[in-house]
Amino acid sequence: MSRFCYSCGGDADEPEHWRRCDGQQGHVEAELEAAIEEPRAHARWTDPETSHDAAASLDPITLTSIQAKVLDVLQTRGPRPDVELVILYHARYGSAGESTIRTRRRELVDLGLVRDTGERVVLQSGRHAIVWEAIPS
Repeated sequence: MSRFCYSCGGDADEPEHWRRCDGQQGHVEAELEAAIEEPRAHARWTDPETSHDAAASLDPITLTSIQAKVLDVLQTRGPRPDVELVILYHARYGSAGESTIRTRRRELVDLGLVRDTGERVVLQSGRHAIVWEAIPS
C-alpha cells in the first residue's frame, strides 16, 4: 500500500522519495510558477549559491503573480483570516495550495503590504486566527 504525498503528489513510501520532493508547496505551485515564468523571491537553504544570489538580486517590491493575487483578494474583499483568504483565492483564481497562499501572504507582510489587524476570530476548530488586511497605499 502506498501513502499519498500532499507536497508533490507522489508516493511518500517510495524509496528515496525525499530526494525529489521538496516537502514545501509541492507540484501545484511549481506548475503555476512554470506557467507564468516569474522568478521566486526566495531560495531554499538546500539551493545552490547562485540561486541565493539570484533571489537577493530581485527588486523586493516586484510581486510574483501569486503574491499579487493574494494582495488583490485582501484589497477587494477586506480583512480576512488565512482560512477565508484561501477560500476566496480559490473562488477567484482557481487552484493553489493552502500553504502556497499562506506563504505568499507572509511574504506580503514582510514586504509591508499586508498587516495583522490585531483582531482575532474563532475558527470552527475552536482555535483563534489572525485577521490580515492589505495596507492602503
